[in-house]
Amino acid sequence: MNLGRVFTEEEALSFFKMILSCNAYSDILGFYRAYLSETDEFIGMFAMTQNEDYDAIEFEYMLLPEYWGKGYATDLIQTQIQMVRAAFPGKKLIAITDPTNERSIHVLMNNSFTEGTTFINDDGDNARLFVHY
Repeated sequence: MNLGRVFTEEEALSFFKMILSCNAYSDILGFYRAYLSETDEFIGMFAMTQNEDYDAIEFEYMLLPEYWGKGYATDLIQTQIQMVRAAFPGKKLIAITDPTNERSIHVLMNNSFTEGTTFINDDGDNARLFVHY
């Protein structure tokens, strides 16, 4: 969802096509906007998508910086786990993050994800796999 840089026009078009395709795949899987329940204020976005490479459902999330460190990412991951477990019992869940993103690693580990392998992603950057069984 986030390569850490601005998308090219071609990448943006491809990304939006992928979002539409993912959202048509399932009533549960897809891309979502995240809002505070108390104020209906937009705080970021998240996704739950089928990852064919790992035969798993991949979690992604991205919050606006002013909402970091306030427990919203933890709440978001917990909600995602509940939604996917209800719809796809027994399915492996994964998340992939930058190995230096200590906040995201903390959120994942606190939600019972286990640390997996580190690899080079399609953009040439290091990435670390986390798995939730």
